[in-house]
Amino acid sequence: MSQAPPRPTLEQQLQGCLIRDRFSLAKLASNPSQAKQFEKRKARSEAAVQARLSAMPDIRYPEILPVVARLEDLKAAIGQHQVVIVAGETGSGKTTTLNCLGMFIPWVLGTIGHTQPRRVAARTVAARLAEELAVPMGEQVGFQIRFGDQTSDRNID
Repeated sequence: MSQAPPRPTLEQQLQGCLIRDRFSLAKLASNPSQAKQFEKRKARSEAAVQARLSAMPDIRYPEILPVVARLEDLKAAIGQHQVVIVAGETGSGKTTTLNCLGMFIPWVLGTIGHTQPRRVAARTVAARLAEELAVPMGEQVGFQIRFGDQTSDRNID
């Protein structure tokens, strides 16, 4: 007589969900009377991930930027460390390349946050990133400043 396959752990069940939903879903899962609500919210979160995957822009890195030569090193560092500090000359492509690089994994499940000290800089970086990715501002790329918000659930930055 064969045994039934082991039931996936809660962590395995939530891997396809948005990071921001995982805590509340885990809380719902701990209460058996909330099973229907858990399944409904889990399905909604998984659908949001699928929508983000289908909206993933084509990422191309301009070879002229010095940081592109170190792309594989950056991918490895980001994959292995929680915090990575990148230093380089102004105009070397750090800001746009790192934001695009983050799209490989985190954007689909979460959001890439990028801070700038001035409102104009925040708008400019977002506009440049949207231009490089060939996506409309406010869709996959947006910005949020005091008294202004041009973001959506589909934003990466």
